[in-house]
Amino acid sequence: MKDEMAHYAADCWDAEILSDRFGWVEVVGIADRTDYDLKAHAKQSEKELSVYVSYDTPRRSKNSLLNQIWEFLVPCSREKQERWQMLLKH
Repeated sequence: MKDEMAHYAADCWDAEILSDRFGWVEVVGIADRTDYDLKAHAKQSEKELSVYVSYDTPRRSKNSLLNQIWEFLVPCSREKQERWQMLLKH
């Protein structure tokens, strides 16, 4: 719903899990902030902060949302990884 998003967000997504103990629980919240922060900093500093890079051919990435979440979890301690795995299984 549009009224549930932060003022800076163009779009938001939540990842929820259904646990036996707590029911539906939000485990990840992702907001598309667009260039909100960059524009705010540029306005306050009165400096141009944007960069544009032109590529000869389009570039594609195979990074899925799940891969990005996994990359976030990998640096966690073994104890935290095991806790996340346990929570995500239930």
